Order: sequence, then structure tokens, then C-alpha cells
Amino acid sequence: MGIEDVALLHVAALTNPTVQNERLFAYGWPFFWNDLATIYRGIFPNRELPTDLPARDKDADLLDVRPSKRSEDLLKEMGKPGWSSLKEIIVANAYGLV
Repeated sequence: MGIEDVALLHVAALTNPTVQNERLFAYGWPFFWNDLATIYRGIFPNRELPTDLPARDKDADLLDVRPSKRSEDLLKEMGKPGWSSLKEIIVANAYGLV
């Protein structure tokens, strides 16, 4: 989750009158270490990074957190198109560190 997504979701929870006594899940999608490595290789092509790990478990794609749809809808009502992508989050954090 991107920090901006979480902050905006907090604002939505406090200001949107349709949010009543509910838990809002800030969960966009499952990801795997190989996804992160691919992103890092793309933004730091001159750095030596580990090769991919063995293939991921095919059942891991079955993960679906349905309550996060409500949170994403609230983000959309606040003017954001949805969750920030994994790449957007990683790039923002990586460039903040180097």
C-alpha cells in the first residue's frame, strides 16, 4: 500500500457519511518477490540484483480480499483512479532512499 492511498482512505473514512461502523481494508493486490526484483531491475539497470526465485505457487493467485473493493471505491470517490500500482509505490520509495 502506498502511503498516499492509506492517508486518503483515512480522510474518506472520516468525511464520507456512507462510512458507518465498518472496517476498511487497505489491500490492493498480492505480489511476489520476483515482481519486486523485476521492478528494481527496471529502475536500476546498472545495479547487480539477484535473479528470480523459483516459480511462484500457482494457488497464490487465488488470494482475493473482497473487503478492499469498498476501500478502492472510496478512493475513487475521493478523485483517485484506484490503488497506486506496485511499481509506483516501489519507485517512490526507492528514489527516496538513494
